[in-house]
Amino acid sequence: MTECASCGPLSARRRLLLAAFIVQNLEEILFLPDWAARHAPLLATGTARFALATAALTLLAGLALWHDGRRGRSGLTSLVAGALLANAGTHIAMSVWTFSLMPGAVSGLLLQGPAAGWLLAGLPLSPHARLGAVALGLALTPPLAAASLALAGLFVV
Repeated sequence: MTECASCGPLSARRRLLLAAFIVQNLEEILFLPDWAARHAPLLATGTARFALATAALTLLAGLALWHDGRRGRSGLTSLVAGALLANAGTHIAMSVWTFSLMPGAVSGLLLQGPAAGWLLAGLPLSPHARLGAVALGLALTPPLAAASLALAGLFVV
C-alpha cells in the first residue's frame, strides 16, 4: 500500500473537503430552493426537503471519507472528491447558463473545488484515475441527489 498525506482517517485534506462541502451545503440550503424556483424549475423543491436530502448526502460523504481513511484506501475518497470537484464546476456552469449566481457557486469556486482538487492531488492515483474519479463523480451526482431528495420526500413534504 502506498503511503500518502491524504490516507489517514482524519487527514487535513479530508477534513478540509468535508468542511468545504458543509459550507457549500449551508449556502445551498439557505438560497437554492428560491433560486431554483426562479431559474431552474425542474430542480425546485421545498427548503425542508432539500435540507434533509443535503444532510443525508453530507453524512454519506463524511462516512465514505472516514471509512476509506480508516482502512488506508483511496477509492471512496477519490469518488467523493471527484464528485465534489465536478459539483463545484456544475454550479459555476449553471450560473453562466442562467446568467445568475447559483447558490453554491461562490463556495464551490473558493472552497469546495480547491479542497477537492487538493485531496485528489494527494491521493496515490494516476492522472487518468483522477480524471476518471471526476467523471464518475459527475455521472453519479445526479442520481444520488435525486435518490436523496426522493427519500427526504418520504419524511418531508
